[in-house]
Amino acid sequence: MRGIHLHGSYILGSYNENCSDLDYIIVVKKQLTSQEKENLMQTMMTQVLPLVPEKGVEWHVLLLKETQHIHYPVPFDFHFSNYHYEDYLADPQGYVRKMHGTDPDLAVHLMITKHYGKCLIGKPIERVFSEVSEKEYWRSVWFDIRTAQTDVMDNPIYVVLNLCRSLAFKEKHLILSKKDGGIWALSQVLNKFEPIIQKAIHVYAGDGSNKERSNGKLASEFTDYVLNRIKLHNE
Repeated sequence: MRGIHLHGSYILGSYNENCSDLDYIIVVKKQLTSQEKENLMQTMMTQVLPLVPEKGVEWHVLLLKETQHIHYPVPFDFHFSNYHYEDYLADPQGYVRKMHGTDPDLAVHLMITKHYGKCLIGKPIERVFSEVSEKEYWRSVWFDIRTAQTDVMDNPIYVVLNLCRSLAFKEKHLILSKKDGGIWALSQVLNKFEPIIQKAIHVYAGDGSNKERSNGKLASEFTDYVLNRIKLHNE
């Protein structure tokens, strides 16, 4: 193993145990065997999950050759998040056998890891991760926001703040957390959208419930507004 590296909201200073998970990249020199993956999952189930916050953890196992030559979409050797918890319980061996492939989100994770991540075990970040090009990073960001117009109705807090930080990168080349993206956007967007951004920051910081009703019409208008600004910037 070359190392375990922490990234995500925790190292960006916007971690909230009520709605954030802990994000890791595990780097290895060669593919894990099925037995090694089974052992890893047993450790996860018995020793890690009982200690982590409600939303849990998300990690990817990546080969060193992939982290040193990053391209989109990034291949992974193994992966787990609480989203897959029931899948694993239903068929542990099947999960271990099938859980590999590519993940369009990984370019974002690796950009954050490269610039802000923390090495918990193993080789330092500068020896493990190459730079992620802005083109590859943006392809990963776009994959995440491309369905924002429908996603915002079900998860307005995440979508609003994610759009804010996406706009910050597209227009100013800033790599921000969701919370900091929202703070940046307050002075960058039309005044009528400030209430919905303020509410998203408020809830994300843990000062409100993620189940609070949002102004769906305003959230939809904000989504269209940001996506149109991004489109204009692309032209």
